[in-house]
Amino acid sequence: NNYITGYNQPANKPIQVILADNPVCQEAGNQQSDYCKASQSNNVSFSIPQINCSSCSHGKEPSPACHCVYPVTGILTFRSPSFSGFSNNTNFITLQKNLSDLFKDPRYQMESVAIRNIRETAPDHHLLIDLLVFPLGKESFDEMGMDRVITAFSTHTFDPPDIFGPYIFKADPYIPFSRGSASSNTGIIIGAVVGAAVLLLLLTIAGIYALWQKKRAERATGRNNPFAKWNKSKSSLDAPQLMGAKAFTLEELKKCTENFSEANAVGGGGYGQVYKGILPSGQLIAIKRAQQGSSQGELEFKTEIELL
Repeated sequence: NNYITGYNQPANKPIQVILADNPVCQEAGNQQSDYCKASQSNNVSFSIPQINCSSCSHGKEPSPACHCVYPVTGILTFRSPSFSGFSNNTNFITLQKNLSDLFKDPRYQMESVAIRNIRETAPDHHLLIDLLVFPLGKESFDEMGMDRVITAFSTHTFDPPDIFGPYIFKADPYIPFSRGSASSNTGIIIGAVVGAAVLLLLLTIAGIYALWQKKRAERATGRNNPFAKWNKSKSSLDAPQLMGAKAFTLEELKKCTENFSEANAVGGGGYGQVYKGILPSGQLIAIKRAQQGSSQGELEFKTEIELL
């Protein structure tokens, strides 16, 4: 659709020129030239021959042998193919054969290989081919088998015909593992929630147990310490609250000691005299009577009582 009036086709040059609807294509002898054809599509209609197979369930593909399986799929991108290879199916048959020969190795667990949907990108003229590698004797590849297939391309173990040039392979997510991942993620989330709940429960039980042990220890300390209830902070005159000890009134003690008679005095200390006394039961006891004006402090008094 321009105004090109003349063109000389270079010999043996892998280039493509379309001059349809230009004046040069209206001249006699040029109308049948390749460059005057309206369409020279590089999309190649080619696929491996396959018998009519019944349709497969979602995600599965029929192999060339009509087995419904999960193939490893992806796109082979050849970055600088020769243009002469686009119109020659022999090149793609050779490519498919090279792929089949590579994957015949028992390590790959492969039944067959298929290529389809061959196309060219514009403007970089990359050649894109859909690749399908079908598992042998089972519905899907295991993880190791899938990795081997993909690694064959990432490490360039696969060597295509020279006409295709360098390539890259982009694998599609593998459906069986994608579903497994979703289930696995759900399982991980459930496991994490259950684990957190169990941990919280254990921490709560541990906290309650620790608190109970603390209170138990405090009770044991109170039982074992006769001065546990003696609050010295109130007053220096505060009487000791001795646990497990019997209390006597001053009148009772006077009777026991004959009114603290000097005849019953048996010794003295920092706080005062110690007297011999006799309880109504006949039990002999020692009675310490604090002396007014003693220079001893409350701590010393407590220590002395503790020793007694």
